[in-house]
Amino acid sequence: MFKENLGLKLIAISLAVIFWLHSILVSDHKSKVNLPVQLNNLPANISLENMPSSIAFSVEGKGLDILRLAFSRPVASINASGLSAGLDLISLQNYEIDIPENNNVKILGPADNSKIAVQTDVLLKKSVSVKLAFKDRQVQSQLKEYQYFIKPEKVTLHGPKNKVQNITQIQTTEITKEMLEQKIIELPLVPIDPDVNLSDSSVLLTLSGAQESTKVVSNIPLPDGYMVSVVAGRIQGSTDALKSLNASSIKVKISDKPDDKDMYEIQLELPEGLRVLAITPNKISKRR
Repeated sequence: MFKENLGLKLIAISLAVIFWLHSILVSDHKSKVNLPVQLNNLPANISLENMPSSIAFSVEGKGLDILRLAFSRPVASINASGLSAGLDLISLQNYEIDIPENNNVKILGPADNSKIAVQTDVLLKKSVSVKLAFKDRQVQSQLKEYQYFIKPEKVTLHGPKNKVQNITQIQTTEITKEMLEQKIIELPLVPIDPDVNLSDSSVLLTLSGAQESTKVVSNIPLPDGYMVSVVAGRIQGSTDALKSLNASSIKVKISDKPDDKDMYEIQLELPEGLRVLAITPNKISKRR
């Protein structure tokens, strides 16, 4: 008996819910609906920091229309032309809402406050230099052996004054040893703040060849039997190769035959990648 009545009870409850929903959807109501906000006519030199993403509006209409409005979420456009830097108030009375067609809901106005307080700041443009970042000191030292160019060397920042004014440089992502095997390297710039825009998102690092230096090596020993016992050489090459160069790593070669003044020419044999710029003296005579 209970089971037979249970089915009838469920049907009765379902019908009651349907009638209740029908009465709610077709009758007039007042309610609140949160709508997304968009500011129009915002001054070009002003930025906002704590603007709410939505505002509650009081609405009146049939339940179905209110429900459709809540789901469609039309944007409430608010005039912000009068904003200035600092803490300011925005009036919510001057708004426009594009209500969908065939929706007869009436917007009564902001539900809670007629104004909202927002924190504003002046937008600032500033040019800053690009700073290379390295995976480790070894990579930084290795780059010094090359002639390189950064393009662009400076980028422009655009954002709230309080976030831009103290920035003096912007870093690249870290350079690795493997990157230096390429001639042109694209290096993304590290973002500073979501509110700060960069004129360039990356820079190009171009390697144009090894950075060369010179070094004077003294006391290079000569074979016995000549008027001088040592010479000096001015050597050119990469900074790294010159660091390990000393007199003992240089071999001296003297010509077999003298010139018409009875002088013998000196040549220096160097490790690979190094070149002789000058030898002092470059000719010597034998002892008699």
